[in-house]
Amino acid sequence: MGSGVIRSKRYTRWTAHPNRASNAQYTVTDSTGNHTVSVNQQTNGGSWQLLGSYTFDTGASITLTDQANGYVIADAIKIVPQNAAPSTAIWTPNISVPSNYQVYARWTAHPNRASNAQYTVTDSTGSHPVTVDQQLNGGTWNLLGNYTLDADSKVSLTDQANGYVIADAVQFVPVGQPQTNTATWTPNVSGSYQVYAKWTQHPNRASNAQYTITDSTGSHTVSVDQQQNGGIWNLLGTFTLDAASTIQLTDQANGYVIADAIKLVTANVAPTISLTSPANNATATVPGSFTLMATASSTTSAVTKVDFYAIDNATNASSLIGTATNAPYTANWSNVPVGSYTLSAVATDTLNAVTTSSPVTVTVNTGIAQAYYIHTDHLDTPRTITDSQGNVVWQWDNTDPFGANMANENPNGAGQFNFNLRFPGQYFDKETGLHQNHFRDYDPALGGRYIESDPIGLEGGSFSTYTYVEGNPLSWIDPLGLFSAGGPDAPYPGHADFPGGDRFDYNREDTDPATSPFRAPERHFRDLPMSEKDVASAIATCDEDAFQRAMHRGQDYFSHYSRGYRWKPGSWNRCLGLGHLCPLVDPNAADRDKVAWKKASAWSQNRLNEWNAKCGCSK
Repeated sequence: MGSGVIRSKRYTRWTAHPNRASNAQYTVTDSTGNHTVSVNQQTNGGSWQLLGSYTFDTGASITLTDQANGYVIADAIKIVPQNAAPSTAIWTPNISVPSNYQVYARWTAHPNRASNAQYTVTDSTGSHPVTVDQQLNGGTWNLLGNYTLDADSKVSLTDQANGYVIADAVQFVPVGQPQTNTATWTPNVSGSYQVYAKWTQHPNRASNAQYTITDSTGSHTVSVDQQQNGGIWNLLGTFTLDAASTIQLTDQANGYVIADAIKLVTANVAPTISLTSPANNATATVPGSFTLMATASSTTSAVTKVDFYAIDNATNASSLIGTATNAPYTANWSNVPVGSYTLSAVATDTLNAVTTSSPVTVTVNTGIAQAYYIHTDHLDTPRTITDSQGNVVWQWDNTDPFGANMANENPNGAGQFNFNLRFPGQYFDKETGLHQNHFRDYDPALGGRYIESDPIGLEGGSFSTYTYVEGNPLSWIDPLGLFSAGGPDAPYPGHADFPGGDRFDYNREDTDPATSPFRAPERHFRDLPMSEKDVASAIATCDEDAFQRAMHRGQDYFSHYSRGYRWKPGSWNRCLGLGHLCPLVDPNAADRDKVAWKKASAWSQNRLNEWNAKCGCSK
């Protein structure tokens, strides 16, 4: 301590807690001796507690011992000269004309602050004390009250309190008169932009700073909290700016307002699109045909594509009709079945923004059936289809002997015509590119091969169980996917020799039908698919006569050349099923005749097994 004798007050403070001592012992040594003061540090924490008034001179001291019933906190000591004048902060507003004002004060809060800090507002009516707790509500403007201030008015704050007193700032706000301090940015741009703002954050900033963006559509107010998110770009929104647009920030807020910076970023606006054709509620007659047309544009990027969609209103199934990547955006929709449909167009721009047009409803009604004519080649393979007016609506040229070339489904530009039959017995599956060939699938792209092995193995007659018609698609066919049939040496491949009765031996149509000993009704078309159908029908009803005729005709299908075996005269053996094929082997028979007999035998045995399983055997 300094020299001389001073009479002063001694204060102490601590942080309170249940584990603190309730009998902490302070010893104050002054000019009159030692004085012990016991305090309870479990209570009254964070504020100055008076130990007493003492006369200090050289050698004076204050001692705190830990000899107590809990933790002892030696935080701070404050010495206040007794009867000394208090410290006071004074704010004087520059007011020439008496007016009504709201008076605000602010401070930084802390547990060591005074809970009874004393402000005194002196206005034209007198002095008005206001007590505040500076341990709370720090960093904001706290209203002290409304006053009529004049040139002699002032606000004072004294340190006569139970803790530290913070004289930070006082604000005078005219009552009923808005503040007019405003920052204004003028972008001088046109278009759609994202507007960002940036500020430095602080507890004394306004939590309700008001930005006003004026664009081509009007004024838009955005409130932000500048106590947070400082130092980063904060999005205020997307606006359509023009030459007259402004961005303003006012200081009418509950704290300091920072007008730091504004940033503009070009915003992507989704494209616009309109489905212009067909008209809403348009109708067509089956097979329906529509031309879809749309207009699409983008103000901020470019349209990359327009997709056209149809929804079947009966099933709610959606399908893509087509895609256009350049204007004019169009798509053709042909062969539409009877029904009601909802059409739409979807535009996509370079930034992947998507817009869907308003829907359009169309209806396809039933009408007069249209006749189409299928023109085949010598193997009954469809090559051309014409309508009733003779117009070619579908064409499949034989430029590739194995059928790898695609059919032209719109040869005259009138619309797409779907027809999926290919080589005899084959159905084209557009999704896989394969030809479904009854027992297995045929792939023309592999140079004319099946993708599965022959189910009857080598009984199919080929050394390779994957080959198609032994590599000769111009002369042979394979309707079942089991074995090839028909050939260049079959003189009249269109008919079977079966005349009815028991006339079998050599009674085949190996000569011109005009000279055949059989009448026209006795000749039967040599057609394996038809025979298959007749066999199945006969088995279903167990009709033996029908089964005999169908089997005979089917066996003749494989007999493309007569030399090499003869038919056994006599009645049909329904249990063996091979009475028609008992060969008298000719040593000069061609290999192809032997192969044909094997194929006929295998086919007959399979059909016979089906008959016996359903109908039994009656010899």
